Amino acid sequence: MLRGVMVLGLVGGCMSPVMSFGSGKTAKQAQHDTLTEMGPTRLATDEKWAGTVETKRIRVWADSQYRAQNRNWQKSFDEPLELANLVLTPIVGVRLVAEYAAWEHDVPGARLGDHLEALRQKDSGEDVFAVIVLTSSLPLVSATFEDLGMAYLNGQHIALRGYADVEERKMYADAFPDLRAEEREMALVQLRHHKTAVVLLHELGHILGVEHEIDASTIMNAAYSNHASAFSAHAREIMLRSVDQRLQRKGAAPDVAPIATVPAKPAVARTPHAPITIRVTKKAATIVDGKQLAAEALDALLKAAFEQDPETSIVISEDKNVPTGAVGDVIDRAKAIGLTKFQFAWTGK
Repeated sequence: MLRGVMVLGLVGGCMSPVMSFGSGKTAKQAQHDTLTEMGPTRLATDEKWAGTVETKRIRVWADSQYRAQNRNWQKSFDEPLELANLVLTPIVGVRLVAEYAAWEHDVPGARLGDHLEALRQKDSGEDVFAVIVLTSSLPLVSATFEDLGMAYLNGQHIALRGYADVEERKMYADAFPDLRAEEREMALVQLRHHKTAVVLLHELGHILGVEHEIDASTIMNAAYSNHASAFSAHAREIMLRSVDQRLQRKGAAPDVAPIATVPAKPAVARTPHAPITIRVTKKAATIVDGKQLAAEALDALLKAAFEQDPETSIVISEDKNVPTGAVGDVIDRAKAIGLTKFQFAWTGK
């Protein structure tokens, strides 16, 4: 079974902050406070592994386009891997180290699922804990409808996209025009480190048997959040059991069937639904295809899309100075129906 992960963009409307200049605050002070509040939550775990920590290799293939976009591509992966290990090691007793290889695989515009299947054909991964392919990023956050990562549930293979921050840089520049470029850059670096580490951890969770979870603060939620900080206790239990089986450690449950390395693909066919772009205006109105929709009409549209294709992407297009909570309300409505893929863009209006 294929499992995708978090789409680019922050959730909850936090990319359209409404600045309050009360209590004597200047615009710069208000923007600084908002930027601080938007910072990603520190990755953490309360668990402390009591046994011997085992070091396991993962093989990381970088395709032609990824290497062209990332000159220091090994280092760019080392950083999120180290962050991921800070969470992974205390909960399952494994520390991952990467061995790197270049792959002359050049398929512009291919879906992550195609990259993932090509990787499985190329490298069985029998001698390593996991096999990962790094492929090219997509140009703009607001123009993409693919996931950042994808993995085989209970498998060994993961496909990850490079990090494209062009649109996020523009968003930060528009939202925080009075802050120094260095301050915005520091915030973007923190976001990048958090997002890339969470995506990696999310996909590792999938290959260790964890499905998506409802709680938006957990790493295994279907949508990326800058507030994601840890695996749930349930996810940790599944991962620990899976690692025990794979490494044949003492304490592995004998009544659990061995994990398949190449699970079957989903048998249920679906008709893809085109992404739905919802414009949120300064008056908190929602516009779809040039028409303003009331809440009931918007819910009906989203429900019909979900019934056709649960993987339908929702593009939130924001005007400037959208009221606090307006975007979050749209996201909550979509999530209540079951939709979990969101993209964010600015209209410039």
